Amino acid sequence: MGVRQADRGDLDAWVDMRIALWPSERREVLLEEAEAILSSPDEVCFMLEVGTDKAGFIEGAVRQGPSARYGHVEGWYVAPEYRRLGHGRELMGRLEQWCLHREICRMTSDTGRAYPISPKAHAGCGFVKAGSMDIFVKKACSAGNPERCAGQEKPESPMSHAEVGKYWDGNADAWTRLSRAGYDVYRDRFNTPAFLEMLPDVSGLAGIDIGCGEGHNTRMLAKRGASVVGSDISEKFIVHAERTERVEPFGIRYTIASAVDLPFRDASFGFATAFMSFMDIPETGRVLAEAFRVLEPGGFLQFSITHPCFDTPHRRNLRDIDGLTYAIEVGDYFRNLEGGVMEWLFGAAPPEARKGLEPFKTPRFTRTVSQWLNMLVDTGFRIERVSEPRPTDESVRTCPGLQDAQVVAYFLHVRARKPLDSSGEGEQGRFSSRPMEDRAREN
Repeated sequence: MGVRQADRGDLDAWVDMRIALWPSERREVLLEEAEAILSSPDEVCFMLEVGTDKAGFIEGAVRQGPSARYGHVEGWYVAPEYRRLGHGRELMGRLEQWCLHREICRMTSDTGRAYPISPKAHAGCGFVKAGSMDIFVKKACSAGNPERCAGQEKPESPMSHAEVGKYWDGNADAWTRLSRAGYDVYRDRFNTPAFLEMLPDVSGLAGIDIGCGEGHNTRMLAKRGASVVGSDISEKFIVHAERTERVEPFGIRYTIASAVDLPFRDASFGFATAFMSFMDIPETGRVLAEAFRVLEPGGFLQFSITHPCFDTPHRRNLRDIDGLTYAIEVGDYFRNLEGGVMEWLFGAAPPEARKGLEPFKTPRFTRTVSQWLNMLVDTGFRIERVSEPRPTDESVRTCPGLQDAQVVAYFLHVRARKPLDSSGEGEQGRFSSRPMEDRAREN
């Protein structure tokens, strides 16, 4: 018997109990929500095990209040045959410790008339009713150290780009396998096509694709006539990219390199791209500065990221009775995540494709829109164009899983240009495409 943090192996029993708690909800919606909890750094579920039975669960989340963060009980359930034995308090105590570990010392919960035993259960765990509504509040305290309740929230310890690179190296094989099998539908069906539609003519230009991964988008650039270098911090991704280059050569040179320390001389490239990579690097300002450095005067940087307004620390997909998204609930926009790790796989991949694969582990680093734009300006770039791609109705008809991306903007595309020097060339002029060996920076 005991309480432990839930994992993917608990999903079937967990969703069965979620249905018992919320019987009006559809199973597929409850399953999707459970999977999202497992992937979120600010949400958690603890499972109660009694013998071989999974007998209960508690779900909690970190929320942002007007002045401080607090923990909220999102769901709390004990199977009827195991009630009145102290298991509910045991679950609540484990969630309380989870909050305290994050230096969060205030917890809230809510209930309704459909749960008549809930108020008494909350009172038994130290909650007090807030006003006339069925909302409950308590102070989270550690029995061994009650003084912790007076503590202030500590900032997350930031990761370095080298630590992040290790995560992506661990993701590389599964990512390459699933994306090449066609399961990265957001990329293939509208994100990359919209990026390329916004991209200026690159034929004959020397370019660098920063954070190239297994090279899918780098090859798209080469097909447009560019002379391209692909760089990525993950050695495994580069191995996959080079293997494809040998089979289907496009003249692409790949190099293992961090985006914060590119191994090229100043002013080496006429353009730089970054397809969905910059938001995965903690040293955002250094990344933009490196891109600026390796660009020729008049050259441009175009990058895509998850949309800062809708990829927030708190995020929930709200669906109607038919399973269609009608809103995205977001919160904690102004809090920068500095490395909370999500675990997930492409949702379009069926169980047989996922079999034997470990979930991706991706550290999250969030910035506000103003932070992104101001960093570009402070680096010296001139912002030239911005886009928020949306899938067409036809795309959604052929791939219904894209429907949620019609409700809010999931991605943000930005193009910015490095100002000209005193040479007097026009800002829209063509740039040199020097041989690659001339562009390598001397050690």
